[in-house]
Amino acid sequence: MLIPELPQFLSQLGGADYKGFIIGLFTITAAVSRPFSGKLADKIGRKPIIYFGVTICTICALLYPLLSTIFGFFMVRLLHGFCAGTAPTANSAILADIVPPNKRGEAMGFMGLLANIGTAISPSLGSFITSHYSLEAMFYVSCFLGFLSWLLIFFVKETLAHQQSLKWYHFNIHAEDVIEPTVIHPATVMFLYTIAFGAVLTISPDISQFLHIENKGLFMAFYTFGSILVRLYAGKVSDKYGRIKVLRWGITLQVIALTCMGFATNATTLFMCIFLYGMSMGIASPTVLAWTIDQTNDTNRGRALATSYLAMELGIGSGAFMAGWLYNNNPAMFAYTFWAAMLPSAVALAFLAYLPNSSSKLVNTN
Repeated sequence: MLIPELPQFLSQLGGADYKGFIIGLFTITAAVSRPFSGKLADKIGRKPIIYFGVTICTICALLYPLLSTIFGFFMVRLLHGFCAGTAPTANSAILADIVPPNKRGEAMGFMGLLANIGTAISPSLGSFITSHYSLEAMFYVSCFLGFLSWLLIFFVKETLAHQQSLKWYHFNIHAEDVIEPTVIHPATVMFLYTIAFGAVLTISPDISQFLHIENKGLFMAFYTFGSILVRLYAGKVSDKYGRIKVLRWGITLQVIALTCMGFATNATTLFMCIFLYGMSMGIASPTVLAWTIDQTNDTNRGRALATSYLAMELGIGSGAFMAGWLYNNNPAMFAYTFWAAMLPSAVALAFLAYLPNSSSKLVNTN
């Protein structure tokens, strides 16, 4: 809900030259939170981590309307990013705990489907509220939705069998808590193909305005519709034919979509390209998460997911900073920004071509 309108909000504070930091700083602290959320989810339980993340994110939505300086805005973005990085790790771990191995791709696709329905509605809703009421009203509605999420957590069952009481030593982070060695391959692919997503998020409000698209949320709505269309099907196919085979198709589509996006000169062409890009992400995202879960055992599941999510945050953040620097408020640079974002995805595709299909087989989960 917030992303399409935050560039305008930052510009009102006098920070138009720092749009790349909106996504970039958010993902930096989200990345920092991943090792902590993964370790704590494996120690004290999945639900406490979700509660923490949702609570602080809801509070952050209340803080935005009170801001009057660029510094304050970015401080809240840092806090918002850190807390937003905690809940998805624990949420994915709960799902992985209760789903049989041969249904993991389908389950991750279903989880992503529900998330995408939210992201399909919320950007357009945020833009509608802002245009008909105010930015402040949009932030308050976001806070209310966060509160509803907090209430729904009561109905979620804790799935960690042996919970520990929170101790100070749980916050001691070691190298294996940051990078789970068994999931290096899926984490590498995750990092490479999410660089483009950070770039797309960063410049989507500006290219929408440049092409005279009144509702800036429509850009992400078309992305989300494309993602929704294929998520469940892609997850089932990866359960049957293997993660790497499906990822090759998904990232090939991503390379094509980003290349064509650079040639978009009108709203219709742009929407067609972003729809294809959404389809590519709908194929890749549940597949790479299922691949992550396949490669580790039950004991380190939260840590493994945290490693892949860390790679995702680093990819999105890198793409956001790259896009902010390359685009630099110059519409003539839209095409070059999309093409630069496409290159890491092409590298991911080459990496997957090098990997044998057998490298994504399920490991012993005991």
